[in-house]
Amino acid sequence: MEGSGEAAAGVLKWAKMGIFAVTSDRRILLTGAAMIAATAFSHAAFAQDGGSYEAKGLPIGAFTAFPKVTATVEHNDNIYAQATNEVDDVIWRVQPEVTLESDWSRHSLSAFAKASFNRNKDFENENSDEYSLGADGRLDVLRTTRLLGGANYTNATEPRTSPNAVTAATDPTEYNVVNAYVGGEHEFNRLMVSSRLDYSQFDYKDVRTPVGVAIDQDYRDHETTALMGRADYSISPDASLFVRQALLDPVRV
Repeated sequence: MEGSGEAAAGVLKWAKMGIFAVTSDRRILLTGAAMIAATAFSHAAFAQDGGSYEAKGLPIGAFTAFPKVTATVEHNDNIYAQATNEVDDVIWRVQPEVTLESDWSRHSLSAFAKASFNRNKDFENENSDEYSLGADGRLDVLRTTRLLGGANYTNATEPRTSPNAVTAATDPTEYNVVNAYVGGEHEFNRLMVSSRLDYSQFDYKDVRTPVGVAIDQDYRDHETTALMGRADYSISPDASLFVRQALLDPVRV
């Protein structure tokens, strides 16, 4: 088990490393990749793979779980994205995530849940909690025929840098997004045809001015439906030609 101890030490050293980057809007990021990978401390996972840090997952019945946590520290010198009277702050973000993937020989099912807890050092009104969860599945009807489907839900916060952000609001705008899709594909020797129908719904929450006046955001709520068809022709094991047609139907609600 000596190799296991070295592997764990190596993973801990990696988790403590930080990466500095200066973005186009002058934000300075310090990212600590605290990856709680399923095999971070498993026996010889690091040594047997010749130094690879790729997560192997945690077996849970007929599924494999891939948990992960990312922590970042950001300094932003203009948190309200204003041309004048700029103010700066330090933002801490902790982003846990877990993905489940089936180990079945036929069919497949995967699910995920993730969150982002964002905390400002000085301007607490900019704090936010965001999360998302969803699932995707594939039903192998025949060896050459498959049905697909999935759905996800997201609760998010609109960035102050968004062109649609309400600058007079004391807090950033929260919104919810629901996505769902169904589809199918069938292979005819070298030709594969597929089709997919997507539906999305956006719901924006009202915000308030510093004096407590509500700013209605319902006019931004909308739904979209998209239908896509595609045909792929394989010309080699590594390459194919395809044509695709999509129709988009946005609807305000």
